[in-house]
This record gives sequence, C-alpha cells and structure tokens, in this order.
Amino acid sequence: MGNQESRETLLQQVNRRRPTLSAPVTHSPTATPSSFTSSTYLPSTSRSNDVSPSNTTSAPQPSRRFTLPRKRSPAPKIYETYHAIPTPTVQNLHNVAYALHRILSAAHYIYAIIGGLATLLYNGNRPTYSLDVLIEPRLFMDNGFLLKDLFARNPAYLNYSREGHHLVVVHNNTGVVVRFVRAGKCGFPRLIPRHTTSAPWEKDKRPPTWQWALIYPDKRPDGTRVPLLLPQYLLEQKLLAFERERMYEKRNRDVYDVNVFVYAVRARWEGFSRERFGGIMGRAEEFGVSSGVLRSEDVRAWRELVSGKQLPRRGKETNWEGGTGWAFD
Repeated sequence: MGNQESRETLLQQVNRRRPTLSAPVTHSPTATPSSFTSSTYLPSTSRSNDVSPSNTTSAPQPSRRFTLPRKRSPAPKIYETYHAIPTPTVQNLHNVAYALHRILSAAHYIYAIIGGLATLLYNGNRPTYSLDVLIEPRLFMDNGFLLKDLFARNPAYLNYSREGHHLVVVHNNTGVVVRFVRAGKCGFPRLIPRHTTSAPWEKDKRPPTWQWALIYPDKRPDGTRVPLLLPQYLLEQKLLAFERERMYEKRNRDVYDVNVFVYAVRARWEGFSRERFGGIMGRAEEFGVSSGVLRSEDVRAWRELVSGKQLPRRGKETNWEGGTGWAFD
C-alpha cells in the first residue's frame, strides 16, 4: 500500500507540472529561447489572460465551416466612360484650351500652344484631332508624377479617354484629346517668356520663344489670352517633321502648316534660320507644288523668305500686362 500511495503522489506532481491542452500558451515578453522553462508554459495567472477550468469545460462552440471569399468583379475604370471627339470644332478647341489654361496657370506651369490650334491661330484653316501643348520638362520627371497628379486633382476637367489618352472634358462624358510635348525635344525650343518690367529679357540674352494670342471660348466671349509658340519655331519644327515623315497625307499636312507659318514669319520677320533650313524648304516646296498644296503666290512667298527679302508687318501688336503679345486679325 505504501508503494502504491507514493506512486500516485508522484503522478499527481508530474501532472501538475505538465501544461494542459485546454490552457493557452503564454509567453513572457522578456523571455528568450534560452530562458524558456516549464513555468513559462504554465497557464497565466493574470486577470487579462486568465483561463479558469470552468471556462475550458464550457459547452463546445459550433464549428465554423471554411468558405472561400467571393470573387468580386473588377471595378470599372473611370476613363471607360469618356469618349474622345474624333473631329473637334474650332469652338471646342477654344473651350478646352481655356479650361487647360486655367488649370495650368493655377498650378504655375509654363506651357505654349502648338499643333493644329496654333495653325488656326496663325490664320490657317485645316482640321485637327487634338490639342497639342508644349510644356516644361519637370512634368515628365519621375514617370510623369506631376502630370498624373494634375489629372487626379482635376477629374471634372482632365480625364482619360477609353483608349487611355489624355482628355480635356468638354461636356458630360465627351472631350478633346490633349497631347503634351516636352519642351526642348522633337525640334521644339525651351519655353522662354517675353520680357517684363521686372525681368527684361535683354539682360538674360535669351530671346523669347512664345507670345500671347487671343482665343474666344464660350465662357469668355470677349476673348482671353493664351501662350502661343512663335511662328519661326513652329516653322522649323514642321520642316524637321516633313524631313522625317514618309506618309503622303502627313507630308501634305506638314507642307500646309509650313505655308501658314511662312506667312506668319514674313509678317513678324524675326529669328528664322535660313542657313539651316533653306535646303529643307526647297525640298518641301517641290513636294508642295507636285501635290497641289502650294500655289504660285505661296512659292513666291517661300522664296522671298529664304532670300531674306523683308516685307511690311501684318497684324497689330498689343501690349498685354506682363509682356508684349501679338493679336492677329
């Protein structure tokens, strides 16, 4: 009997030292692997982590059946609801140029109008499919972070078309595609404003590259001014584009734009590099005559520009606040 009692007493002591499966395993926040002992795994006696035997012997909870989460359909992209106008009117271009001008001016970004709208503002007349803007290089840094942020802050005016192009909203879910071109690339110059009273450009020794021009949006029927690239830089860029282009239709359009800018440069008479672009103008003239884009008076104007014969100004010069602009009749 004595041996049996001592054996039962020993088993009880061993069972008291063993952790029970129903008790949670608690770890001391300051314990290390080398300091783990049998007391570390004993049930905690604190009030927050106390698990009494009565709690461990309560009625079993019903088992929860594991189910896979429902597969949700991807959220539709915002730009899937916006459509680009295939052939915007002149009034559409004026409206989107005014909206874009307000946003870029509020963000203090320097830009200038180029492309089809520039051709229209220089008394041209051809269809265009987008609003082309020459903008300062910092908007393209860090994978276009500033440009994306500009669109994210103005979703009611700037958004994306169904094809993913940049879009200036005109009405409801329609808009005009806008193309941003980096200044100093693709044959375009840097954006240098005209002189002001506080910082005359004569001290800087850098001639200006853009001027002010009038547009007439619906919200401003009396007209508002937007920055427009000077015609000699547009002429030089179009000549380079004509030299690279191989498609017949695009070369015809380039020759037409060159012809418009030739008349604008002859009216202003400043800054055209005849030594560099004289040969390209000769090739463009031959193509324009053969394709029927240029008339005899156009050919005469081209040759007068290359030869350096100065003609009287056409248009009227207007002094705007902050610089000298050029308002065309």
